[in-house]
Amino acid sequence: MTLPLDSTTAIAVSSPEDTVLAPPLMLGYWPGGSICAVAIDHDDQITVIMRWDRETAAGLPPATAGLARRVAACHLVAYADAAPGAAMDPASLLRALATVEAAGLPLGRVLVAGRDPRGVAWSSLEDAVAGGAWTVTTSHQVAHVASVWGCAAWEDSRDAYVSDIDPDPGVREQVERAMGHVVSADLDRDAVITRVRDLVTSDRLEPETVAEVLVGLQDVRVRDTLLWDVMHEEPVMWQRAAQRLAEVVAAAPDTHVAAPATVLAILRWQTGDGSRAVAAVERARRADPDYTLADLVDRCLAMGMHPEVWRDGLASLRREACLRAA
Repeated sequence: MTLPLDSTTAIAVSSPEDTVLAPPLMLGYWPGGSICAVAIDHDDQITVIMRWDRETAAGLPPATAGLARRVAACHLVAYADAAPGAAMDPASLLRALATVEAAGLPLGRVLVAGRDPRGVAWSSLEDAVAGGAWTVTTSHQVAHVASVWGCAAWEDSRDAYVSDIDPDPGVREQVERAMGHVVSADLDRDAVITRVRDLVTSDRLEPETVAEVLVGLQDVRVRDTLLWDVMHEEPVMWQRAAQRLAEVVAAAPDTHVAAPATVLAILRWQTGDGSRAVAAVERARRADPDYTLADLVDRCLAMGMHPEVWRDGLASLRREACLRAA
């Protein structure tokens, strides 16, 4: 999983402690069993964060090929679910080191980290191998760093972090009943777009209004025009729409989940929430493997494409083109 940071994000990694804390704070969850690469520029600001499971072969996405000129150092951190010593897997670390070298990125710090009753325990790989003492960053110190960086506390696992789109069977039953009464197909398309946009940027949704959103988004022209409209709002509106769409995805039957999950993935990608963006597009593709937009977004995320590239593409797209799309 790759997390390219939006240009509005300015997180400086100037110490080993910062390097250890950056991935879980930016990913939103503790990446136990993973190795993370943290690429920083010449101002020590994070350019991209990449994560892969220790058991799998390390791999950097294609987009990193263009990073070499901008990256001053690529730090590596191996994370354990429990005590930090469990992160010292020589084979996986050697694969990670070789991957960074093959990508032409300058290697920075190599660290190992794990959980500790007091917070996070970490060390450089060299000190850990030599039997040196572990440094502990307390939970209070982690909270302070999170506050300075404008991040929320991380969840214990990826599953916990992305659980806001887990299916909600009780609400789904209500939504499925309500969908039989939606009459948006009889309305003017512009009216449907306006209605769906108002609902996904509202303060709350009910099962009946979730049903309206689901039925409306089955029309590609409604979906694409909604995206165009929301993306031309301020980022705070992207966040609000993402919150409502997460509720829609959790309540959606599998037959109707691909569209809202894909729109949600795009919005979360644009707000820098790569972890939840990937989870949303995975949900869309499980429900409908042939859903074209989900496949496109999935490939963009897998390549490590920066959110700005997507927005640049929108700059030349007229709203009328979305309305005409078949």
